[in-house]
Amino acid sequence: MSSPAFDVRPMPAPIDPALLDGLRQVETATVGHFRMHGFMNARLQSMLPGARIAGTAVTVRTVGIDSTAILIALDALRSGDILVIDRCGEDRHACFGAVMSAAVRATGAAAVIIDGRACDLADIRAQGMPLWCAGASPILGRRLDLGGAVNVPVSCGGVAVAPGDAILADDSGILVVPPAELAPLIDEGLERQRREAVVLERMARGERLTEIAALPRFADYVQG
Repeated sequence: MSSPAFDVRPMPAPIDPALLDGLRQVETATVGHFRMHGFMNARLQSMLPGARIAGTAVTVRTVGIDSTAILIALDALRSGDILVIDRCGEDRHACFGAVMSAAVRATGAAAVIIDGRACDLADIRAQGMPLWCAGASPILGRRLDLGGAVNVPVSCGGVAVAPGDAILADDSGILVVPPAELAPLIDEGLERQRREAVVLERMARGERLTEIAALPRFADYVQG
């Protein structure tokens, strides 16, 4: 039974798994060398160090401390989805904990990103659940049926996220990419990482970075 308090839209088309496999090989910091937009605020950090994920955004907008919209979205999550939660500025209460984390894991979803706080972080890490958020809070939200939205455009970490966008996240940050821009971004990212590997190999053989990259040399700037 639907409720006028909740704006729930159909699930977005999943992104081609082959594209997600390619995106997962790219580091967000690599993309940061050639792209300036789409990166969420650095206050959202990985709670599972070493995780790198890529998937299809399923978006949620909550109202106040009400977590009902998250539970609605959770019921439809699929393998490879990433739950992106817009808390609309609410930063005092945790909207996600160990039980929800286990439920997300059971769907095969790739990760959860919260523009806000979570609880039970040790348990969530033990589950191996990739989670990015603003940190912990012991004060829990509630199921109040106040309203909310699922699969509508949201704002998370200062970035607009549409349902169906691609998400790439790792220890360095979180990147949102419209599906139409994925292929060239992956190609550029992988090529830059290939070139970086060559530079590191040459440095390991004793060459200086300034020589390899034709950077300014110290001797050219010494005065007197």
